[in-house]
Formats: sequence, C-alpha cells, structure tokens
Amino acid sequence: MRNLFGDNNAQACNNCANFFRRNVLKKRDGLLCNSRGLLESQKCFNDRKCVTCRLDLLCSVTKHRQKGVKVEIVNEDKQMIMRNPAVPEQVIDRVILNLNLIEDAFDRLRKSKFNPLPGSVRSLKEALSGSCKLSIDYGVEKWSLSYPAGYKNDEGTLLDNVFRRIRFGLERENYKDNRKSWNFANVIFAIEYFKAFPFFTQLSTQTRRVLAGKMAFLCTNLTNLFYSIQQEKLHLVFPDGLALCAGMERSFEQVTKSEENWIQSVKIMNLDKNECALLKILLILSPSLDDALSNERALLTSYSESYAKILFSYVMTRRGSERGPRSFQEMLSLIETINHRVKREKDVLVFALGMFTNLCPLLAEIITI
Repeated sequence: MRNLFGDNNAQACNNCANFFRRNVLKKRDGLLCNSRGLLESQKCFNDRKCVTCRLDLLCSVTKHRQKGVKVEIVNEDKQMIMRNPAVPEQVIDRVILNLNLIEDAFDRLRKSKFNPLPGSVRSLKEALSGSCKLSIDYGVEKWSLSYPAGYKNDEGTLLDNVFRRIRFGLERENYKDNRKSWNFANVIFAIEYFKAFPFFTQLSTQTRRVLAGKMAFLCTNLTNLFYSIQQEKLHLVFPDGLALCAGMERSFEQVTKSEENWIQSVKIMNLDKNECALLKILLILSPSLDDALSNERALLTSYSESYAKILFSYVMTRRGSERGPRSFQEMLSLIETINHRVKREKDVLVFALGMFTNLCPLLAEIITI
C-alpha cells in the first residue's frame, strides 16, 4: 500500500489489504475494467464485481483519509466501498488506458510465434469460437526476411500482380517455419481483437459473424497503415519487414505513388497512440448491421457514441480549441476513407473468389459478407 500512495502511514482494513495483495501486487501487468471504463466505478463494481473499479474505490477512500477528508462509506454485499461517481476526466483516462492495454496485447500477438496458416481456420464460426488469444504469451518471433520465390515478379496487368501476391500469400509451401501468411494472419488477429471487447459477448451468434466479417478487413487496413507510419515507411509493411506490394514500384508507379500520398496524408495528421486506439475501435463499430436485432444495434451505437465523445474530448485537450474540431473531423473522415477502400478491395477480390475458396475458405466467406 505504501508503494501505491507514497506514504508509510497508508492504512487499510484486512479485507482491503488482502484484496490489494491478491489482485494488484500479484498482477503487475495491469487490471482491465469489466466495462472498459464506460461505467462509473461504483456501478461497475456493484453490477459486474469489477476488480479494477474496486481498486479505484479503495484508492479514493485511502487517499481521502490520508488528507483528513470526510468520506461516505456504505456497506453493500459486505464490501466496504465509497460512493464515488467518476468525473469525466477519470472515465476518459480509464477508457484510454484499457484500450491501450488491448492494443499492446494485439501488437504482441502480431509479433509473436503464433502463426495461423491458411486453411487452419475455415469459417467465421470457427474463428469466433473459444476465448480471446490476446492474453496468451506465445513468445517473440525471429523473422525470416526473405520473400517467397516469385513474389516480386511484376509481369502482367495490375490485377495479375495483385492476385499473384495474394496467391503467394496463401499457398502453404511459401509459409514454412516462421514466415507468416499476412493476408490470412492479419484477419485472425483482427477477430481476436474484436473478441476482447465486452459487447462481443452481448451479441447474438449471427450478429457476431456479420460484424466480424465486415470489420476484419477494416481493422487489417488500419493496422497495416498505422504500423507502416510508425516504422516511418511510405509503403505498407508487415512486422517482419516485408512489403505488401514489393516489386510493383517500377511497372505500376502511379499506383504506388497514390499509396504513398495516402500514407503521407495520414502521417501529417500526427496521430498519437491514444487517438489511434480510439479510431480503431470506432472503425470496427462503423459497419451497418441492418439485420441485427434493434437492441443489438442500440448497444453498438451506444458504445460508438461513447468512444466518439471520448475521442473528441481527448483531441480538444491535446490539440486545443482552434485545431481540435478540424482534427476530429479529419479523423472521422479517415474512418470513411478506409470503409470506402475496403469496399473497393472486396469488389476486386470477388473476381478471385474461386482461388480464395480453394486456398482459404475463411477469406472467401468474409469477401461475400
């Protein structure tokens, strides 16, 4: 307790001290709020028995007692807690912290030894089953920095080159040992990211499938974009250093130049880690779900509006009243742009549906949703 509060005189009852020792000292990687910070501490603890919110309440009581401030303590379910409605700043900080914990776990999974191969997961139903893999430590991968033979060949039309790279990205013989099939693996990683949020368990099986199918390519596109910018690249790259369109620069200069311009336009937005995390969750909540139940659409709209308000508040604080509104609008426009790019991408990929059906049925299913 003294390490938390910086005071040798910090006091707590036996129940609270034991709780702190069990749930904080032995879990040094951080605790995740059951509501991802969207509920007040008191309500989240009462309704969901959230360990993180109980810790927040414990900290508030202890700090006030140290300062000699009188606090109101109530006994609910034999737990000594304080009525502590969170101020907006606390809610925003907690939501962003939890999003970054998920984002860090997602990044670790992409760079880990977890290497799902095309054909190993054949449907969205199978991909959505089981618990989220973001919490599993697979160890850090050591990359093979060579392209499969023939990958950089630029013969033929633009579509010939696109489909050739997709085929190379899915054929099993090209991905032995530790080389990842990024066309497939990124989709699996996106679905695991989706499974980390509480609204995932609140949706029906069919709505989960449709939303997962619609958000998978969206999340993949944004992830590739942000990672490439972090690596100070003007072309799309994967964590192993390989480029998505390697070999096409000379024969398709106009296309690659357009890609560079788009990446540069996002780079000058100067997005920080928190803005990127908030944009990603807003992006995966952006697809329309016309066939979902009304209560499911209301639930997802509520989450989306809450995250949008948090993003706006954060942007205004970070960028000021003059630049903030325009920056916020640019971020929302980025979500629209990626939705448009993915729609065009699916319109092209549908012409190679037979190839996907043979090599990776999961991607064929996603393309048709």
